[in-house]
Amino acid sequence: MSLVRLVSGRVPGFRAYYYMDSKIVATRIEPRIELHVPEAEKGLSVRWIGFVKPPFSSTYALVIDAMGSVRVRIGGKELGIRRIGDVLVTRPVPLNETAYYRLEIEYDADTDSDEPPYVRVSWLRGDGVIEILDEKYVYTHSSNFVYVSGLRDGCRAILRRVGIIAEAEVRRGLAVLDIGDVEPPIEACLELECNGTRYRITTLKDVWGGDVYKLLDGSTQSSSKLSYVET
Repeated sequence: MSLVRLVSGRVPGFRAYYYMDSKIVATRIEPRIELHVPEAEKGLSVRWIGFVKPPFSSTYALVIDAMGSVRVRIGGKELGIRRIGDVLVTRPVPLNETAYYRLEIEYDADTDSDEPPYVRVSWLRGDGVIEILDEKYVYTHSSNFVYVSGLRDGCRAILRRVGIIAEAEVRRGLAVLDIGDVEPPIEACLELECNGTRYRITTLKDVWGGDVYKLLDGSTQSSSKLSYVET
């Protein structure tokens, strides 16, 4: 049985959420955090989320040039920030080159200033190099759905880790699995449940929302070619 990934949902850059007076007004994918607004925008805030994969294992600190307030979380933990000269610098954290780390940066424009909102994010690497933190090292997912085709109609496709991540009916050979807010990359078992019997198809690794897979040989049309899962 051969399951191939036709399209990767992993895309370079940050997913940006723009708010005005706490109401979301736009979302888009941006290659880096570099915001320039030509005139003052009171009530503007932005949240950037991306998954950082460092070029080598070392300690890294973010260097932020901003007109406004900034909060930084990595791996769900907020980082301390101190001002050094004209920039803000986070506490250095150790990062491993084989892993992805969720990075979330929140920015609020200064409501007491007539200066235009501005923010730019770089990082200080363990080798002493300071560079813009951009799409060379940061990724996001293109959607919240994983698509699998070549499956048997009338069955249910299941993505399972410890528990069920997502499940969906197979229609016209296609299952559209909503993985919601599960953080990529995911490793999960793809199963098919037909008439109360569950079969294991394969283990998927490095799964991102937006991935498109296809079972090439149509082997789920025959239960004899599937591995039975005890329930």
